[in-house]
Amino acid sequence: MCNIAGYAGHRQAAPILLEMLRRQQPYDGDTSTGVAVIHEGKLYYRSIVGDVDTLIRETDVLELPGTLGIAHTRPGANKAFPPMHPNISRNGKIALVTNGTTPMTKYSPGWSEAVNMLDADGYTFVHENESDAEHPRLAKNNHHISTAEARVQLVQYYMERGKTLTEALALSCAHMYSDNISVLISETDPDSIFALRTTRPLTVVMEAGETYLATTRFGMPDGLGEKAVDLPLFHACVIGRDGYTVTPVKMEAEPVAEMTPYTYKEAYKRFEALLQSDAAPMNFDKLEIASVGMRDLWEGDHTYVQHARLVYDMLWQFEQEGRLEREMRVRETNSGLRHRWHFSLKEENA
Repeated sequence: MCNIAGYAGHRQAAPILLEMLRRQQPYDGDTSTGVAVIHEGKLYYRSIVGDVDTLIRETDVLELPGTLGIAHTRPGANKAFPPMHPNISRNGKIALVTNGTTPMTKYSPGWSEAVNMLDADGYTFVHENESDAEHPRLAKNNHHISTAEARVQLVQYYMERGKTLTEALALSCAHMYSDNISVLISETDPDSIFALRTTRPLTVVMEAGETYLATTRFGMPDGLGEKAVDLPLFHACVIGRDGYTVTPVKMEAEPVAEMTPYTYKEAYKRFEALLQSDAAPMNFDKLEIASVGMRDLWEGDHTYVQHARLVYDMLWQFEQEGRLEREMRVRETNSGLRHRWHFSLKEENA
């Protein structure tokens, strides 16, 4: 899955964001990388097909000014496609990164309705190609439109109709409801990061006039992961250098089951068995696939559950116990070499 970083503070944001991405990309990411920052009310961004080192080597990303920004590393891309994140609004004032999946569900017709609505208003799309069996058909011409790009254009669309930024974000996420989280920055509010989480994880750490965001505690600077808290579901949150606010603005959606003590207790036993089985070491992808099959850990019959958060929470728990072992493996793909952590588990009393 993709991984996200955010920073609001008093230091230059770009190097901090890149280091946070570097920590996360061996879990899942590194084939498309992007950073967006705001400085003196103006948005700056850089992105590339490749990992953090490629972005640094081939762009001036380390020179970007600003003490507030967001970043993204994506696993699904290759050299034939443009960089996917950050996605930029039509007016060039909003940058959005998103993390999650868009499986075909009962909500899929709403995605096409959203894209058709934007198309009718004259919006165009950078990430557009002919549909195939693996992608939803999101536009009238049966082309595939990136749901991530549609989200940021919807935010502008609703703001043009008088909605506040948090209201526009909630409406955008509701219209494009899926297993997802969206994080954005905007020239209209240059001192804040805005986030809305449906199922995917996002943790926040506040530290002496600085606030960090990451998909996983593993992405936080040294010593900060233990202080991380998870943002709540469905509420638009505003993050600044002095912390974060959970706003009353809430996305309309079906409920998603919360984590319970039973969820964690039973998941611990299942992940322990997986990471000590003959299938180990296992990378994040395989663990996430395994977690999708653990729907019985959540009460109720929901379209989406917090399976990706569960994987990261379990890995973090084993890490805190000193039991998690990592092995870096490299394989060649269409976009180049991919470096991935593979995990196994020490015996409890070893």
